[in-house]
Amino acid sequence: MCLIIAYKKFRSPENVIAEYINKARVEGNEVILTDIMNQDYSVKGKLSSFNLEKNELIIDSDE
Repeated sequence: MCLIIAYKKFRSPENVIAEYINKARVEGNEVILTDIMNQDYSVKGKLSSFNLEKNELIIDSDE
């Protein structure tokens, strides 16, 4: 199983939004992330990039 770390704007420890993400969906201007414990995280912004090799998802957000 490949688990993702979600970051705000770029990859750095202080920009981590959530870890152990296994689902992501876009609803309007929000990205909804779901982790392996079924905890949802809602972030206003847009999906910027997704890289399975680096296990990262970048969201363009000012939150």
